[in-house]
Order: sequence, then structure tokens, then C-alpha cells
Amino acid sequence: MTRPSAFSAFGLSPNVFLIKESNDIYSENPYIYAIISRSSASDGSAFTVPQGTVILIDTGCGGASNDPGVEITSLREFIETVDIRGQPLNPGGSMNYLVINTHCHYDHILGIEDFFLQDIPEHSLCNFLHIRTPVYRPSLVPHGHTIGDTGITLLHTYGHTPDSLSVYDPTSTPPRLYTGDLFYENEPIIFPSEGSIIDWFHSVDMLTEFISTKTKDMQASGSCHQHNQRSSSMPDMLPILNRPFLFSEL
Repeated sequence: MTRPSAFSAFGLSPNVFLIKESNDIYSENPYIYAIISRSSASDGSAFTVPQGTVILIDTGCGGASNDPGVEITSLREFIETVDIRGQPLNPGGSMNYLVINTHCHYDHILGIEDFFLQDIPEHSLCNFLHIRTPVYRPSLVPHGHTIGDTGITLLHTYGHTPDSLSVYDPTSTPPRLYTGDLFYENEPIIFPSEGSIIDWFHSVDMLTEFISTKTKDMQASGSCHQHNQRSSSMPDMLPILNRPFLFSEL
């Protein structure tokens, strides 16, 4: 019998999964992405990827559900025990973990202690909400850093926060771009006190150039794919970047 969980998941491609945390007490309903990397990769940095790694992009709200019947509130437990496509994403914790935080707001980090044991109570907005700040130790990397030889690239996209990251993943079919809170699907772009709309526009310009170049390269190689998945795949991103946006201050 399947135990009630704060999370659900479905595949975006053979190795990429969207994990949704729904009905959380903060009404954030965060998206978490899991990229399954089964090859070994090393570049000598803190982001060396051992053979068999689950790369997580953000960790959500820590399973804090409004539903008292939820039994699985740990993201790690969900990933290691709940069947998705016939088996868990990381059966029994057999693979390593690498966590990428797109930024430090609470709805992106409250599940991180499942994976790592910096104290950032103010900028994560945990103080603002009077909730405990998770304890973890991030590593700083330069703009354009790639994770081993996976081709997964970390892009500094300042604006929503000074530490915002976007993640380009060429291992998916089609390649995908994960933008954290740089964009929202149906809400205004939010700028907390440390955010900057000027930096945000610079980041959008940078991503527009980055995506245009990658899309031209894909078209030249004949690797542009048609698809119907609801996600930020490369062919979809330019129209998103060029649409009008609403803005809001926190």
C-alpha cells in the first residue's frame, strides 16, 4: 500500500524528474528537479560527480504539509522509497547526492538537511517567518561552472536575490534550463529587499543571449526536438523571456 506523501513526481525525460511538493503550509507548492547522472565525472572541484549521482535542484519546504494524514514528509525518503516508473528515483539511497540551490529562500532550502549538515536566517526569509533555518554548507562557484563532464552548467542570474542561480542541463532531451525564482508561471516577479530589478534585466539579457546561442547550435546539429512537456526546455525559453512581466516588492 502506498503511503501518503507530501511529494509527487513524474518524468520530464528518461533521466530528469519533476518533484512537486503540494499543499505545504506556506502555500508555495515548490518544484524540485532531480537529474539522474549514472556516469562518473570529475573536474577536481567541489562539484565532482561520482558514478551514480542524483543531482537535485532545490529541496522545497521540508514536507511541511497541511494534510495531517501525510506520512512521508522527508524528500530523501520519498526519493529513496516511493516508486516512480516502477522503482524509486534512488532505490535505498544507492546513489550519491549533489544539491544545487538556485537561491537561499526558505521554500528552496527547508529540505536540505536530509542531504547535508552557514547559517543564513535573514536572507532565506526564515527569520521573517519565524521558522528554524536549516544548517548546511554551500560551495561557491564561478559563473559558467560545469559539473564534471556532464555539461550541466551553473549560471549566475542575479536579480530576485544576489545569489540566484540558473542551471542549464544538456543531458535532458530536449536540453532544459532551470531558473529558480527568476521567473514565475502565473505570478509577478518578486523582489525582496536584497533583490534588484536592474540586475534582473541584466540576467534576462544574458540568458537570452545564452539560449539563442544554444538554440542555434542545436538547430545546426539537427538536435532541436518538438515536445509537449510543461517545463523550461530550450526551444520554449525565448518566447518566455520576451513576454511582458509583472513585478512586485516583498
